[in-house]
Amino acid sequence: MNIDLGATLVALLTFFGIAALMALSLNLEYGTAGVPNFGQAVFVSIGAYTTAITYTRLLPLLAGKEVIWPCGPTLGPALQLRSEIMTSYPGAGLINLAITLVIAASVSGLVGYFVSRIALRLQQEWFLALVLLVGGETVRIFVRSYEPVICANNGISGVAQPFAWLGNPQQSSILFMVLVLVVTVLTWSYCERLVRSPFGRLLRALRENATVTRSLGKNVALARARVMLVGSAVAAVAGVFFVLNTGYISSN
Repeated sequence: MNIDLGATLVALLTFFGIAALMALSLNLEYGTAGVPNFGQAVFVSIGAYTTAITYTRLLPLLAGKEVIWPCGPTLGPALQLRSEIMTSYPGAGLINLAITLVIAASVSGLVGYFVSRIALRLQQEWFLALVLLVGGETVRIFVRSYEPVICANNGISGVAQPFAWLGNPQQSSILFMVLVLVVTVLTWSYCERLVRSPFGRLLRALRENATVTRSLGKNVALARARVMLVGSAVAAVAGVFFVLNTGYISSN
């Protein structure tokens, strides 16, 4: 059996970058700030669902094409249209990617901020963990039964990588790997600077003893909500890259 070591290495490094983004997100929330997050899948899925929506609704508009419903009888024509756009309209694909990343990070960050802001008013970290855990399963069940998001149980396939227009699958995969790794390194650098900043020292103090930190006049709930905003945004970016890497998304 012949194994293409080059292609295997590219695939592994791409997956490593995506997994590293998820790990950086969770490490910032729990490892640094001590905020338990049992619903990490919620924020990753926000990025994934955003990708599915933009690549089936926004992408055709950016290429000057008519939007075709991606589910049911029009599944085939919609899939063919996405393939045509991604291979023939590089500008539309790259702009759509940038918009997808911005929307996914913004929506996920705001969701993480407001959910944690409300839940942590009770000053009980475990309550936020349970809210996120239940919320993640609720979102999954809703998406699985509501067709307009990702065609319910069928999911959406044919989400091509942003460099498919090169016409060479190997070159496309390498460039996508580079993009993922660059974003991962930049995110790691940002997280390191954040942890070493005065705000990072506040987060570590919260992790060690929130009561003492609160007695010093620090707004514990706000600080944790802010770190949830950043962590949730990073998780959504990982979700976007995950869908672009696999080319398929489903509620599972």
